[in-house]
Order: sequence, then structure tokens, then C-alpha cells
Amino acid sequence: MIVTWACNKTVEDPTPNPYLGLNNGNTNPLPDTTSPQSLRSLHKNIFVVKCANPTCHDGSFEPDFRTPESTYLTLVYHPVVKNDTAGSFMFRVVPKNVPKSWLHYRLITDDNDIGRMPLYNEPLNNEELGNIIGWINKGCPDASGVVRNYPNMNPYIGYYVAYNQNGQRIDQSRTDGWASPFIINAGSNVELRVLMSDDSTLTSGLQVKQIKVSQDRENFSAAQTFDLSFYYSTFCRLFFTSSSFTNNQKWYFRFYAKDATNPTIVEYPKNSSYSWIKEHHSFIIQ
Repeated sequence: MIVTWACNKTVEDPTPNPYLGLNNGNTNPLPDTTSPQSLRSLHKNIFVVKCANPTCHDGSFEPDFRTPESTYLTLVYHPVVKNDTAGSFMFRVVPKNVPKSWLHYRLITDDNDIGRMPLYNEPLNNEELGNIIGWINKGCPDASGVVRNYPNMNPYIGYYVAYNQNGQRIDQSRTDGWASPFIINAGSNVELRVLMSDDSTLTSGLQVKQIKVSQDRENFSAAQTFDLSFYYSTFCRLFFTSSSFTNNQKWYFRFYAKDATNPTIVEYPKNSSYSWIKEHHSFIIQ
């Protein structure tokens, strides 16, 4: 009996339970005080949930709506890729300038060729659209509430393509793969197009739009210089005949651009570029 009593005796724990009396469930959650016109709210309530095709904006294509930070970097002062026929827009979002923000135009346009966003889904309602307009009018503060200054970068020179007089691509036919000259048929006419964009100046208004052609890959001091004409949106072009250059010799070319505010003339490729990039920017007439 003594043993049984000892085993059943309740021994009090002298250490108090610090969690005793706490409610495991939050029956009175704090209200969401995030402004509906903040980037975090727009990201959570519009950019993520309103896109009808999530695979378009998950990093596969821009804008990238995976996080508030990626949303900001691919919208604010980010050059447009697609544009209207007049080339009216330079950036996807321009702080404090709704009419010049491509994002806003894409959300309200009736142009079926351009496409209203979100594609294949209901348009944003007035409140949602108003929140985006409010964010733009406030200067587009980032996820931390910081308003970004105008970047005013140097012009960007991108890829080029070449066509013959029949409108056929000829820059894909090369002597020895990508890092070699593309082939121009003797006696043919050529159109060379290049992407040039800038954050402060429309491509059509760039002060310098040139191409130089040299037989020396590393030295363009005595190169032939040609002015490029504005073609469309962010593209410039040059028309020339193959008879302008000696047959069966390799010709190297570089592009040059300058905006209206920066003193630097951008060169691409440049002396410090990889040799295979310089080789890609060459042609031979056969």
C-alpha cells in the first residue's frame, strides 16, 4: 500500500509555465496598414494575382512580377521593348508622368494589335487602376518607400541584323559559326539594322548614330564612317551596296551612339570587348 500511494502521488513542478494562459490563435489580428498605392500592395493585390498568364511574368518575360523588387526594377525607368506605331513611349513607367508610362497605356488601350493587359482577362477596375496611377503620381516609391532619381544613363547598343534586297536575313550565314563574318553576295544591296536605346533621349533624337567599317579589327582610327538613319522605335539602319567594299576581304564594323545629355560617345564593340564579339561584328563579300 505504501508503494502504491507513493507512485500515485502528484508532485508539483516548481517552475512556472511561461506560456500558460496564452491564446494560440490570433482572434484580433492587426489591420493591414499598407497603402493601396504602395508598391508592396500593388504587387500583392494586382501584379501577382491579376496576370491571366502567370508564366509570362514569373521571370520568363519582363516585367518580372516575382517580387516587389523585381517588379520595380523591370518597370520604373525600364526601356520598353514593344511600342506603339509612333514610338511614343521610352519607359514602362515614368515617375510622376502617367501619360508617358507604357504600363498605364497597356492597361487601358483598345488597340487589339498591342493588347490590353491583363491579356485574356477582365480589365482592372477603377479602384485598381486608380491605385497604380496614384503610385506613379507619387514618384513610384520602391518597396522601401524610396523615390528613385532619374538615371540618365549612356545610350545602349544592342544586337544587329542584316537583310539583302529581297528582305532575306543574311547575317545568319557565316563563314565559320557565330564568331565569324557573315557573308554578303557580291553585287547585292544590304540593309543593316541595329538596336539603339537611351533612357533620356528617343532613338530618333540621338545626336550620334553611326557605324564605322575597318579592315583592322583593333584599329578604327582610319575607318570609313557612315551615318545611320532612324528606322523604327529603337532601331537605326544603314543601306549600302557590296561594291562599296573590296571582295574576299574581312571587314569589321562598330556602332556609335550619343544622347543629348551625356558627353560620352558609346562604342560597341570596343577595344576591350572579347575577340569573338569583334569577329561577330564583321562581314565578307563573296
